Amino acid sequence: MRRLVILAAAVAVTAAGFAGGAVLAGPAAEGPVVRVDRVVDGDTFQVGNRRVRVTRLNTPEIRGRCNQERRMAIEAREIAASLLAGGVVLRRDPTARQDRDFFGRELRDAVLPDGRRLSDVLKTTESRERPGFMLGYEYTRGASKHFDWCGSPPVRAPG
Repeated sequence: MRRLVILAAAVAVTAAGFAGGAVLAGPAAEGPVVRVDRVVDGDTFQVGNRRVRVTRLNTPEIRGRCNQERRMAIEAREIAASLLAGGVVLRRDPTARQDRDFFGRELRDAVLPDGRRLSDVLKTTESRERPGFMLGYEYTRGASKHFDWCGSPPVRAPG
C-alpha cells in the first residue's frame, strides 16, 4: 500500500512538471503550486509553455488607448508579478464556458498559495496611478469586454 501511495505521488508531481512549470510545493490551496515563468499583464501569465488567462478578471491593457491605461497596466502587472512570485495553483473555473479563449490562452482560476484568488486581490487593490480606481474588475458573461480605463468613473472595491 505504501509503495502505491509513493508511486501515485511521484506520478502526480511528474505530470504537473510536464504540464508546464516546475512544481514548487506539495498540495496547497487545493492543488500543486506551479512556478510562473512570465507575467504578461495583470490577467495573463505564462507557466512553462502554457499561456494562462485568469478568469473573472479584466485589467488595464499594456497597449491601452491612453497613457493612463498603460501606466495602470504596468502597475497591475507589477503587483500580479509580486503576488505570483511564490507560485500559483491553477484550477478550472466552472463558470467558464470554454477551456480556452479566442487567443488560445487557457482560462483558469489562479489561486495563490495562501488561498486567495489573484482576481479577488486585483479587484480590491486601488491604483496608485489613479486613486479611486481598482486595478481589475469582475468580468462575467454578457459584460462589456473593454472597460474605459481612460475616462470611466472609478471602479470601487466591493463592500
